[in-house]
Amino acid sequence: MESEKTIQDAIYHSMLTEKDAMDFYRTASQYVRNPDARKTLELLAQEEREHAEWFHRICNGVDLEEFLELIDSGPNENSDWLIKLKEINLENGELEVLEIAMRQEKELEKELARIAAETSDEDVRRIYQANIESTREHFKMIAEEYNRLKELLFS
Repeated sequence: MESEKTIQDAIYHSMLTEKDAMDFYRTASQYVRNPDARKTLELLAQEEREHAEWFHRICNGVDLEEFLELIDSGPNENSDWLIKLKEINLENGELEVLEIAMRQEKELEKELARIAAETSDEDVRRIYQANIESTREHFKMIAEEYNRLKELLFS
């Protein structure tokens, strides 16, 4: 059984990951010209912020003011999410942005599932499970937009 500190560290890390995802989608929305793809990415950014809020609610070490400062602090340039985005050719990178987003959501789902499986606290596990479901929905949303945009670009 893990310690409370271990649980709280995992929760804090998850909150930061959701913030990185939010920043990724905010930044990625600037890489796409298609208005529907942009709206999808902007919606995902909003939802990732909500996920960060879910983790904040159960994170004992971060008060509301500190959380809001963190959320509004701008992107972490060392974020794995953003590093992958920087490698894209901006001229025709719309599909590539969505491909990266799908890969990132799959990786995030695996990480959340690992933490949920290792957590003995039922309340914490429920939050992770809800986030896993939402992450799956994000993947589906991105895949649908990817297929729609691919059809539009190559038809």
